[in-house]
Amino acid sequence: MEKVTLQTLNRGAVIDLFNVEFEKLLANINDENTSPTTSRSITIKIEVKPGKTRRDAESRISVTSRLAPIKPAESTLYLDIDDGIFAAYEDNPEQHTLDFTSGKVSVLGG
Repeated sequence: MEKVTLQTLNRGAVIDLFNVEFEKLLANINDENTSPTTSRSITIKIEVKPGKTRRDAESRISVTSRLAPIKPAESTLYLDIDDGIFAAYEDNPEQHTLDFTSGKVSVLGG
């Protein structure tokens, strides 16, 4: 009869569960939508609950990961009054654009 080790506990489940979470961690590092320098972690938790006679025990293994969150989408809003109403715009209403077809400078949206 073989004694239980980390590698054999629950028929090697800790290794399998770790590998699943490690793949998630690597994919998170490779994701351009996350911060490259945020720490990631994997936690292995082993619980052992002995029976009343102390001759048997139930074991539970859980492996979880803490990954970098997706970076928030950011943009600049330009605020202005339009027909007496305060409004927000994605484009700067004061920004001038070049009209290459006519050679004129015009105000965006105008």
